[in-house]
Amino acid sequence: MLPKVIDTIARLENEKILDKQDIREIIDIYTKACDNEKIKAEFKNENILEKLREKYKH
Repeated sequence: MLPKVIDTIARLENEKILDKQDIREIIDIYTKACDNEKIKAEFKNENILEKLREKYKH
């Protein structure tokens, strides 16, 4: 699911629908879900949320 979310985030950012703050909030939501073991952040042995956090950090 996260790869699709990332694609959607990128598209909406390119279309100027989401700004960096919006994206950070989405990342926070997914981080909390991951911390609560509702979803997994691993995809092809890489932590997707960690990469997103790095890309959109303050």
